[in-house]
Amino acid sequence: MGSQALPHTGRNSSASRICFRTGSGQSKGTSAGSSHQLAHPAYAKPELLATGPRQLWNWDITKLLGAIEWTYFYLYVILDVFSRYVVGWKVAKGGERGAGETAYWGYA
Repeated sequence: MGSQALPHTGRNSSASRICFRTGSGQSKGTSAGSSHQLAHPAYAKPELLATGPRQLWNWDITKLLGAIEWTYFYLYVILDVFSRYVVGWKVAKGGERGAGETAYWGYA
């Protein structure tokens, strides 16, 4: 899309800013002041590496449906990343507040 003259008037059909940008030799989408903007530093993706058991753990929470209608439980699991074994677990009734502090944790 360049600046084209209208046949009957001899005037430009595009806006003056577009004519300036395309006529000045700059690439599309750049402006005169863009070189002074700060660039974000390169993002380094974090890498968690376990070379043996008991170095790095992960956790998961799963909502389980109960036998009675509208009842549910939460299964909390702590996993060893290297060996993929369950380190700890807990089942808590859904809707309880403070269950994490007082509930029994099972350890494998």
